[in-house]
Amino acid sequence: MKRKWPEPGSNNEEIEGLVDKKGRTENIYEFASEADIVVPCLTMNNETAGIVNKKFLSSMKKGALLVNIARGGIVEYNSVYKSLETGHLGGLGIDVAWTEPFDPNDPILKFQNVLFTPHVGGVGEFSYRTMAIFFVNSYKP
Repeated sequence: MKRKWPEPGSNNEEIEGLVDKKGRTENIYEFASEADIVVPCLTMNNETAGIVNKKFLSSMKKGALLVNIARGGIVEYNSVYKSLETGHLGGLGIDVAWTEPFDPNDPILKFQNVLFTPHVGGVGEFSYRTMAIFFVNSYKP
């Protein structure tokens, strides 16, 4: 289903309509088992480091996609690699790297179902509009 993003300054009801299901940390395996696409949106800290690990990936549907737009450290590299290798993980989109700078010869890039973007995956119409509004409202001649 394609959804239209609310305009900046929209009310909470419009934004809430974009969420299908809410939960807490203890629900991550349940959510992973139901989702066709998993997009972690987490900050990097002691609790989230390596949270996308073998157990998490195993709980995902076979063929599901993982798109990491958060921080590279939330993903256990070896677990993701093995999950791609076995075919359990249907594809990987990464907008952040587990090492900086990212190695262009990283073996994970050999997989045809891996897409890597240089941390610009979140840039789209909504973010450009928001940045423009912020700039105009902040500009003081």
